[in-house]
Amino acid sequence: MSTPHGNNSKCSSADIRCDAWRSREQGALYVGKGIIGRRIRRIPLQQLPSLANVQFRRTKHAGYGNLIARYFLKCADQPSYFEAGLRALHCDNHQPFETGGLFPERPIYRSDDEYEAAWTRFKSLLKPFDGIYTVDQSSRISRFIAWATHGTWSHVALYIGDGEIHESVTSGIREVPLEIYKGRQYWVAAYRHIGAITNPHSVEEARDCTVPSFSPRSL
Repeated sequence: MSTPHGNNSKCSSADIRCDAWRSREQGALYVGKGIIGRRIRRIPLQQLPSLANVQFRRTKHAGYGNLIARYFLKCADQPSYFEAGLRALHCDNHQPFETGGLFPERPIYRSDDEYEAAWTRFKSLLKPFDGIYTVDQSSRISRFIAWATHGTWSHVALYIGDGEIHESVTSGIREVPLEIYKGRQYWVAAYRHIGAITNPHSVEEARDCTVPSFSPRSL
């Protein structure tokens, strides 16, 4: 099970992101405007004062500096991953830096029994309000959505407890069993908001915040 990753302001003069991350090897990295979309720019540390509205943040945990720098250098060609790391840093969520990435490694199961045991353990770890992220490896559309959105997942649902999820489909919001995503063609992960780790939600709270569902049907 994984936790999620994730204030941003624009500079008044140069229209660049005002967050920069320091690296002893590369100077500083920041998200700026490229010819098409955004791009990560590198500048020497001595040029940092020339950027408008620069914010400096120091992590509360000693020993994370090298891990954080390694993550941002790894994402220096991926603005969306870079910005997700900034949001995680602002939320004091260090998991992306501990694991070296935003997404968990896809597990490999050598037998059906091994998969069943992993599925049972996965369900036992879930709590109301967890985000359930999926991708169907057997579906070209699902794989295309994951690719087009620069991530691993193509679909998201909300776990409401008791083995049930709420998800949005073409007909609206529906309530279905989590089991509809049980199968080795699916890669399924759960993300938990960092605030819910210390302040978990109840089943009733999860149900109250979602729209009444339609009758369940298979995908």
